[in-house]
Amino acid sequence: VLLNLDVSGSMSGQKIIDLRNAAKLFVSLMRNVDQTEIQAFNSSWDTRQTFTSDKALLNAAIDTLNAGGGTNAWDSGTAGLERLAALNAPGLKALVIMSDGASSGNLDAMIARANELGIPIYTIAFQLDSEYARAAMERAAVETGGQFFTPVTEQDLRDAFFSVSSSV
Repeated sequence: VLLNLDVSGSMSGQKIIDLRNAAKLFVSLMRNVDQTEIQAFNSSWDTRQTFTSDKALLNAAIDTLNAGGGTNAWDSGTAGLERLAALNAPGLKALVIMSDGASSGNLDAMIARANELGIPIYTIAFQLDSEYARAAMERAAVETGGQFFTPVTEQDLRDAFFSVSSSV
């Protein structure tokens, strides 16, 4: 699973704390054979921790998440799909995108690439107030065989990450 996490400026304050806590819950639920990568995005994106089963390394990467910049979920999502495609490991591969806002980038290209690779996208729209962004995130999940979540509270966010963990 590649966790593609929004660290744009709108995620500042309590939101980034809630994200860190929910992502750590996801890590805690991993089985020993599972591998996760942490990718953070704002106007650009970077890998904070490459694929590993080491929960301490994943949690340390999550602790580095700080908010600032714009939002480019779709192009970072496409980059995440390429990372998943290159991973030579058996089992289900999935992309999780957690964002709180409208995104730049090419949504159509990301969906097309996910479908080419057979990788479902799970989208988590945290405290999203844009109908346009909501529709785009829902479309990414539905059209790739993933799931769409709309958490409002920290507990809702944790529940969404728990649901994704149970699904993958």
